[in-house]
Amino acid sequence: MATIVLVDDVKAARLLVQRTLERTADWQVVASVATPAEAISACQTHRPDVVFVDMNLPAQGARMVISPLRHVHPTVRIIAVCTGDETEAEIKALGAQAMITKPVSADELDRVVLRVLAMSDEEVANAPRQAAGLASILRVVVVEDDQVTRRMLTRMVGRLGGDVVGEATALTELEPTLREALPDLLLLDVNLSDGSSLDFLSAHPEMSLPPTIIISSHADRPTVEAALRVGAGAYVLKPVQPSKLAEAMQRAMQAS
Repeated sequence: MATIVLVDDVKAARLLVQRTLERTADWQVVASVATPAEAISACQTHRPDVVFVDMNLPAQGARMVISPLRHVHPTVRIIAVCTGDETEAEIKALGAQAMITKPVSADELDRVVLRVLAMSDEEVANAPRQAAGLASILRVVVVEDDQVTRRMLTRMVGRLGGDVVGEATALTELEPTLREALPDLLLLDVNLSDGSSLDFLSAHPEMSLPPTIIISSHADRPTVEAALRVGAGAYVLKPVQPSKLAEAMQRAMQAS
């Protein structure tokens, strides 16, 4: 009998999937939990064959829990439950073996569970655990005063296998946020509510920065050159495209 853990912050959604799965005696749901911490604990306790992870867990929780789940149980098969925004390539880059899209049908549940159970332990253990081209899960700080843009960047970083460990909206928050979060990478907007980040960094050359990507709506040469002078490893124009951000993340880390 295959054992299964369900991870979804919506209890009704977990119950629906559990009832659908347990209509057959071949599968048993051994834990139904709502948070990443509970998921890791359940994985340690039950050593399940399969874990379903809802990709809409609050605060990028799904993207932060997949890698730890595989760390505590390297051969667990992880199925990402998606809303349709994610691609299979993105899901596999995070370390999941398969994805299923809501609303979940009984037939599709059967197919995806059988497919991942057919995978060998070696195949599962050797699957990627992060986005292609990145040496590890990057710890990222996002500094952007526009809430919509900040959320968008956070979502993109998560999809690319990164982990947003800190956010700031003003220059006065920059140094404390970096000191507390200790990121591998910084995404920094040029025009913040309390001034230009490029002017600020030029005036404070003693400030130690991680590899940095400058985010800006300005493509003029003086702005790009100013970004390079303060040590930016990459420069991305708004509106930010996922493919451009992925390239910039790789470029900034390689330049460090």
